[in-house]
Amino acid sequence: YEAPSTQLEIKLAEIWQELLGVENISVNDDFFDLGGHSLTANIMVARLHKELSVEVPMKEVFKNSTVRELAGYIQRSSGSEFESINKTELREYYPLSAAQKRLFSLYELDRESTSYNMPMVMYLEGNLDRERFEAVMQKVVERHEALRTMFIIVEDVPVQKVEQSVAFNLEFIDNADEDKINDIVVKFIRPFDLGKAPLIRAALVCLGRERHLLLVDMHHIISDGTSIDIIFNDIAGLYKGATLEPLAIQYKDYAVWQQERYINSEKYIKQKAYWKKVFTGDIPELGLITDYPRPLVLSNDGDRVGCSVGREIMQGLRKLTAETGTTLFMALLAAYNVLLSKYTRKSDIVVGAAMAGRSHADLEKVVGMFVNTLALRNHITAGKTFKEFLNDVKTTTLEAIENQDYQFDELVKMLGIRWDLGRNPLFDTMFTLQNIEIKDIEIDGLKFKPYEMDNRIAKFDIALFASENGDDLYLEMEYRTQLYKRETIKRMLGHFVDVLKVISKGV
Repeated sequence: YEAPSTQLEIKLAEIWQELLGVENISVNDDFFDLGGHSLTANIMVARLHKELSVEVPMKEVFKNSTVRELAGYIQRSSGSEFESINKTELREYYPLSAAQKRLFSLYELDRESTSYNMPMVMYLEGNLDRERFEAVMQKVVERHEALRTMFIIVEDVPVQKVEQSVAFNLEFIDNADEDKINDIVVKFIRPFDLGKAPLIRAALVCLGRERHLLLVDMHHIISDGTSIDIIFNDIAGLYKGATLEPLAIQYKDYAVWQQERYINSEKYIKQKAYWKKVFTGDIPELGLITDYPRPLVLSNDGDRVGCSVGREIMQGLRKLTAETGTTLFMALLAAYNVLLSKYTRKSDIVVGAAMAGRSHADLEKVVGMFVNTLALRNHITAGKTFKEFLNDVKTTTLEAIENQDYQFDELVKMLGIRWDLGRNPLFDTMFTLQNIEIKDIEIDGLKFKPYEMDNRIAKFDIALFASENGDDLYLEMEYRTQLYKRETIKRMLGHFVDVLKVISKGV
């Protein structure tokens, strides 16, 4: 251990400590060894820009991954002025962000769909004050404008309108049978009318005197995974009587800034040029063989198959990422590319990956839809070792993250790809390493614990989800039941574990 000594090293250690939840950080500690990953690195880079007026490319975070190395890089770098997102003037309507435009288009295609609902279910154990909890939920809705926003069309253009106040009603369901929880949850998840605020609903289900279930459902157009984390932290703080710091900006301010300033900036134009170069030439189609004929219009009916890989494979993967200076996301993505290449006999593979989309430091505490989808294109070359291919995937991933603000819909439009109701544009499969999780919370003797829901929706032909579970790794493969049989996906997931088994041994 060597304590940070310069002002810059001390500042970096403070940021790492807050982001990673680790104390007594040494100047020789590695960001990724301490639990950092692409999402936390992205937040760190945004904070450094705001607080130190320096832009650190993501690839430099990997090259300079200790406090001492990163401080040295920052000292050698030229400054880059940080532009804050300012509050916009009050208007009757505000533009949609790029991410919201796509979700509104999907809503217009099928207003009765629940595919883009974001339900969350939590167990509440302990003495619950119902009136206090209902008041807290109302305060959360008052705090975040996104939760009071509706979407309408004005002069043929979709816009968002923020209601100054809405009545939020917490539904109560008493004397529920615990064996019928799944039925209650399924009934609770229903379509939203985007023309009516709030686009959030909640219910408290009483399972016993000190045992409740909290159901929360929101439409994706006003929320994302990080937003759920923000909302639950606010609920916890307000329930125990804390005073929350006022928000500097709201989602509408970001939407106006994005449309009026950022999309016309030099940085955004450079990102557009990057993606144009990545997809020069023919666009590869995965062409994974299906069990059933592909219908002209696909539904989002789906199912999941899951398994754990075991401690030995997980240890091998951690050793591999440490040796190659990569992350678990990169290693799993590379392995997934290998699997898809074996199944399709193709070497040019495109896999989708969702990015949190909060590359500006002012957006850390804002509730809203920021997620952008990255189309990660990798080429598997015969004769390369897996480690060599993993290095290629690392380069591709870091470059994509550097250019993550260019919106997926804009890329599809630029490439002239027609939207097809029978398949997704640009790629048919997604990979997600789930870094955001709602942890157990305890407030005044009241414990919040996540409840695992039975998911029956698939937005892609196949999607691979991975989540760290201590010394193990849990995998789930989501699939469209219109295209695949369960046994096919189960076999495919087994083959993916076989790939991980091989690469975890250092091949």
